[in-house]
Amino acid sequence: MTCKTSIIITTITHPTKAILNINELIEKKTRTYKLVIVADLKSPLKNKFKFAEYLSITSQQKKFSKLFNILPFNNYARKNLGYLHAIKNGSKVIIDTDDDNFPYKNFLSTPNFNLNTKYLTANNKWINIYQLFSKTKIWPRGFPLEKINLNSNIKISKVKKNIFSPIHQSLADEDPDVDAIYRLISNKKIFFKKNKNYCLDVGYYCPFNSQNTTWHYKSFRLLYLPSTCSFRMTDIWRGLIAQRIMHVNKWHLLFKSPTVYQIRNKHNLLNDFKQEIEGYTRYEEFVNILEKVKLKKGEKFINSNLILLYKILIKNNFFEKKEMLILKKWLGYFKKN
Repeated sequence: MTCKTSIIITTITHPTKAILNINELIEKKTRTYKLVIVADLKSPLKNKFKFAEYLSITSQQKKFSKLFNILPFNNYARKNLGYLHAIKNGSKVIIDTDDDNFPYKNFLSTPNFNLNTKYLTANNKWINIYQLFSKTKIWPRGFPLEKINLNSNIKISKVKKNIFSPIHQSLADEDPDVDAIYRLISNKKIFFKKNKNYCLDVGYYCPFNSQNTTWHYKSFRLLYLPSTCSFRMTDIWRGLIAQRIMHVNKWHLLFKSPTVYQIRNKHNLLNDFKQEIEGYTRYEEFVNILEKVKLKKGEKFINSNLILLYKILIKNNFFEKKEMLILKKWLGYFKKN
């Protein structure tokens, strides 16, 4: 049976309680959901789940030989192989999450990608979406530090419009996705407002991550995680690149109330900080570079648009030269339009 929705997780530990909880939730649903566990060299995990697929190192080599050796090991970007595995098996929706996210009952609720909704604008192109979900002074990982204390004057439109939103970022309660600076100076538990959805208008940016994100099949090529940058930056850079391509296609990014809560795996916050330094100093530069590149509208140009953007980002030392080879091999697994 074709799996309509795949949940992709990579882990280097034994089955976590969060993974078991997700698996239990899937078992209460139908076989249209599939949990895919992506292995790395450190992974001791074996397939013990009724509805789970374990993408072992051996199976990765058999299924994706062109990417297997050039995609670094012990790297979060090996998740790319899990995405391709889900796509190859016919998934139309991919949920991207982690092994320390515990699902609420609505975690597997059916997403609506075509919406009639109000939308957000502001007096600059950066919108701190957490401001609308919490009264606490908090910002998502990837948000420019120099913008935190600025009044961006976020406005919700008075009228609704029909939009296509192929990427939904659902938030996470308790220990949401924030940067190391927030955790070092505060790190208190956060519980966001319930039953809220906010859609960014075209042209506005807010960082989104791999913690709890749902992807429509038209956006699958934008799932690509770069591997020649730090672990703490890969999904942030991916999200900003995705938004630039979404904008040219008049697609919208949707943020939703939490469908998970996180009990975070052990982290060294100073190591997190070191891995995020490039972001702290270059978020604005990154987006400015993206916006200077002339892109073409249309799904058939997603491949060429990605290559153009990565070419200029490599030139500006955000990624190593070999990133282009990996990207092209990744795109080679998609059928041509």
